[in-house]
Amino acid sequence: FSRQADMFRQVRAQLMLNCLKKDQKILAVVSPSARDGRTYVAANLAIVFAQLGKKTLLLDCHLQRPRQQDLFRIDASPGISTLLSGRVEGGVKPTPIEDIANLGVLPAGANPPNPDELIASEAYARLCRKVRLTYDIVIVDTPPGSSSKPSWSARVVVPCARRKVSVTSEKASLPASSSSAQTKPGAVVRTVA
Repeated sequence: FSRQADMFRQVRAQLMLNCLKKDQKILAVVSPSARDGRTYVAANLAIVFAQLGKKTLLLDCHLQRPRQQDLFRIDASPGISTLLSGRVEGGVKPTPIEDIANLGVLPAGANPPNPDELIASEAYARLCRKVRLTYDIVIVDTPPGSSSKPSWSARVVVPCARRKVSVTSEKASLPASSSSAQTKPGAVVRTVA
């Protein structure tokens, strides 16, 4: 295994030991600005949880500039924006990833004119309630914190920045805006009360 894969397994272990409890199934990967590696971190965390045998869902909630469909080579639509805007009957099912057992990806879908409103909607809250019942872990790939500040319905938040990654755990309220931990290089895992 590669050094990077081992790093993500270590992050997974720390999350499981210190942050993820029975009712804490949704984990949001956030950062203060673009190009901080959120999509990369979210995708790799989803993969290592799935490799552990956890039924894992990756939600691409970066509705303006989604990338998960490119990384996993799946169709971009229908997706989250289609589902949340009510433009599809019968719902949208996550795409299972063939080479990775236990992993499904729900892509962002078509770029909506109102991404913040969709994520802040009751439809998003219903989606989160539903996936909590169906999946062992849900990883949310979010837009940069500077462009969007809705609630991600996550009790565990992984802020990340470029280059170095370190993991700590502490009980604290992490506002959707920025914190001092987000401006330093690395990833600081916090459990949101």
